[in-house]
Amino acid sequence: MKKRGGFLLSTIWPFALIGGQSWAQAQSLSLSTPPETGALPGSSSEELGEIVVTAQHRSENIQEVPISVTAISPNQIRDQGMVLMQDVQLVSPGLTFVVNSTFAAPYIRGIGTAIQEPGIESAVATYVDGAYVTRSFGTLTSLFDMSGVEVLNGAQGTLYGRNATGGVILYNTADPELNKESVNATAEYGDYDHAVGELVVNAPLGDTLALRVGAREYNQGGYVTNIVNGQENLGERSDQEARVKLKWQPTDTFSAVASFDYVRQNDFTDFYQERLPVPYCGSCAIPIPGADLNPVSGFYDATNNPNSRPWKSFIATGNLHLNYSADKFDLNSVTSIEHDHTHGVADTGLASTFSLNDFDSGQGGRTIGEELQALSKLDGMFNGMLGFSFNHDHGIQQNTLVGLVFAPLTDVASRNDVLTTSNSGFAELYVTPVDRLKLTVGVRYTDDSRHLDVANSPEAGLAFAPTAPLAFPLSANFTATTGRAVVDYKFDTVNLYASWNRGFKAGGFNTPAFTSESPVNSETIDDYELGAKYVSDDRRLRASVGTFFYRYSNIQVQNYEVTPDNPGGLILQNAGAAKGYGSEFNVDYSAVSWLNVFGTVSTLHARYLSYPKASDVVLTPGVGLVNSSENLAGTPLPQAPDATVSAGFDAHKPIGDDLTAHLNVSARYTSSYVFFAGGGGPQNFAFQPAYPLANISADIEKDLGNSGQRTFGLKSYKVGFFIYNATNRRYYILRDVSAGEGEYDVAAPPLTFGLRISAAM
Repeated sequence: MKKRGGFLLSTIWPFALIGGQSWAQAQSLSLSTPPETGALPGSSSEELGEIVVTAQHRSENIQEVPISVTAISPNQIRDQGMVLMQDVQLVSPGLTFVVNSTFAAPYIRGIGTAIQEPGIESAVATYVDGAYVTRSFGTLTSLFDMSGVEVLNGAQGTLYGRNATGGVILYNTADPELNKESVNATAEYGDYDHAVGELVVNAPLGDTLALRVGAREYNQGGYVTNIVNGQENLGERSDQEARVKLKWQPTDTFSAVASFDYVRQNDFTDFYQERLPVPYCGSCAIPIPGADLNPVSGFYDATNNPNSRPWKSFIATGNLHLNYSADKFDLNSVTSIEHDHTHGVADTGLASTFSLNDFDSGQGGRTIGEELQALSKLDGMFNGMLGFSFNHDHGIQQNTLVGLVFAPLTDVASRNDVLTTSNSGFAELYVTPVDRLKLTVGVRYTDDSRHLDVANSPEAGLAFAPTAPLAFPLSANFTATTGRAVVDYKFDTVNLYASWNRGFKAGGFNTPAFTSESPVNSETIDDYELGAKYVSDDRRLRASVGTFFYRYSNIQVQNYEVTPDNPGGLILQNAGAAKGYGSEFNVDYSAVSWLNVFGTVSTLHARYLSYPKASDVVLTPGVGLVNSSENLAGTPLPQAPDATVSAGFDAHKPIGDDLTAHLNVSARYTSSYVFFAGGGGPQNFAFQPAYPLANISADIEKDLGNSGQRTFGLKSYKVGFFIYNATNRRYYILRDVSAGEGEYDVAAPPLTFGLRISAAM
């Protein structure tokens, strides 16, 4: 079903005259316990509800947490059209994502890692149900049956002090609920063959045991036409996810939650659109009649040769969370196991009708993790936390290069196995010398060891490193002591805080490797922040503001540089230093009992202080694109827009007997930024102009008056619509340039709309 936009005005205008569901909920909201999906708003109160987060490994009111935190509830995820992990950037100041192939890489305040290779992890740490996620490759999963998302801006020095120089994102799935029977189902259908089906069942198995089972099917058709064959299949995606969670709570002081999650993905978003003419276009000068259709002129056109294939992934995870709460202390344990694999064939040669230089890649591995925490709850002025974290990962990258460039070679293959073992110990001391004043001091010691085993085929060795051995090992060890210091003071309605955090991200090796090389060194950051959080006396207005400054050293930077000894194109190197400063502002306001509005503003000035001999590409007249180097001191960091602004409203209003209408609107403006350091050379090939985005959803909900029953009877249902990218803005999810390939980009999805039906039993 193709896009049909004419019906939108007649569909939307009745909802614009009424309202939708409260943004922060009129009742107390905990991100660890989601409200019932099908329940109607049960209060006409104009007060904003309390938001409880776990940003410091314990449940706290967000207003009392001395960290810049954005908390996103399950209702926000649903009503604001958040489908995939990266969609949380719509309402999170300072957060952007690089999205490519089957991964989404977060950046916070201009700090992140574009592509995680084996042994090179993200600078923004991601946790799912308390377990650290080692790889983002193959984990572009959905926001399915969540209890909430928390985005912690800025370096984390103690509690999440490993690989968190940019910050942390905590994704939490919904736990089973004791003594509650419920079934929630949702179905969507829209243009570009958009189709979604979700089913979640919560069933008590006695007074102390509960089971929660969920399944999700997601399909999105292509929106980019491959002009080689005329098919509109580029950009298509399909996911299947199943989750089982079991909760046992035999006493008020002990609980155990075990879960298993399985995801399969089929993703064809690894397409490239060559934009430059001869002689700069990598495939334009091929002396084969009819071989090339580049450059591509249509924004939603691309050229992929018939050998390219979608990325196919699976992720299987197991998680066991134990909690014991005594009078004077809490104990927590999170044990996790993950097995994942991703495989695809990318047309990196940017040819059109045949295989010039294709990258057949398989990545994945196995991870085992454990984290223990002990938190005191004493009555005196002293309290503290002790913790230990262990992570063991076996990451695998297996690549084969095929195409005319390598003829007559037929087995240009490389395998890289990276073993990473990480051990961390951390402690924090909390001192309350006087009422309302709290001092926090924390320290963390991290020891990461990496061992790389390289095995290249004879033809790969012949092509890229004739004098190097075909198989060789590389090892390195990275240690760091990081810390945190915070002072916060609570007034009646305002909480003021000042903090320092030192962050650390371990080094590693460039892969695929064909010769012995020195490791890329660890990066560190010192982050300073002043902030204030405010709640009005009538609890109708909640606001927070923070200013920050950081010094960033030995930065791990990625760029594309295709050379004879670097066929993968992506290189990781250390830049000298950078600094950044800016501010972040959040506000929620309950205007009336049926209307909430929200807004966020983020400003950022992040620039390299020292980055000599940075890899770059120069457009040379009469020659084409050639590899070069440049001093990037004074240039902006990647994914660091100077400003982002989000705003929206969320409203509900009765329109008849047992009927409520809902309208939800959110919009975000992002100023211009570069995708990679240097912006793709003096010509700014890797540049994203400023752009706005807007999502709209609305529905009418029918309450059947059965909310008090224990049996699986239909309690309520909703019928509505959704619109993503409502202004049909054209923007990019990736842009870059490399010598020998040319300038290329990946177009983001256009306006997409459809219908949504949901029911609660």
